[in-house]
Amino acid sequence: MTGASGGIGRTLCKMLTENGAAVAALSHSQDGAREMAFLLGENVFSRCADVTKEDDVEAFYQAAAEKFGKFDYLVNLAGL
Repeated sequence: MTGASGGIGRTLCKMLTENGAAVAALSHSQDGAREMAFLLGENVFSRCADVTKEDDVEAFYQAAAEKFGKFDYLVNLAGL
C-alpha cells in the first residue's frame, strides 16, 4: 500500500491488520514508516521510499515479497 502513513492509509492498514491481513506499507517519510511498524506489529512490513523513483519502488517490492511471498492486492494512496 502506498501512502500508508497518511490518514486514509493509516486507517486502512490498521483495519486490515486487525482482521489478520499482512500489509506491505510504503511511506514517504522515515518517521511515518517507523510509526506504522511500531503501531501495527508483525503483520506489517513498513518502509520509506519515494514512489516517483522506480529503484525505490522495486527495492520495496523485492523486500516485501521476501517477507510475504505474494501479494493479493495493491492499494495506491500516495498523493503526488
